[in-house]
Amino acid sequence: MRLNQYLQKIEQGKTIKLECFITCLPFSDPQQWRNIYQAERVRGGYLLDIIDAEKHQALYKTIVQDRVEAAYQGSSHDFTTSFSHILVLNQYCESQIPFVVLSTNSGFKCAGELIGKQAVII
Repeated sequence: MRLNQYLQKIEQGKTIKLECFITCLPFSDPQQWRNIYQAERVRGGYLLDIIDAEKHQALYKTIVQDRVEAAYQGSSHDFTTSFSHILVLNQYCESQIPFVVLSTNSGFKCAGELIGKQAVII
């Protein structure tokens, strides 16, 4: 479950798995959540009461619009994409700099030229 989903459940008064929620938090100190919430153990998990509403709202992550924004938040692999990048390193290339092959639904585009019969996909 994502952090925003946990925050919504807390606002709705639903139980959550506290250990998993703590791992989603962006705090260096795992006990820092206690400044924002008060926890009560109940059947099925924990109920959290919001002590500091301002800090609670500040925890919400903005919804990303593209994979680049997701990468800045550290979750680029969670964002769906319709293409992929493949880096190809050709052993005969003098510069030893890989070139990019962009693969889409309609085929692929290549920014370099493959020399010889072998290449390394990075």
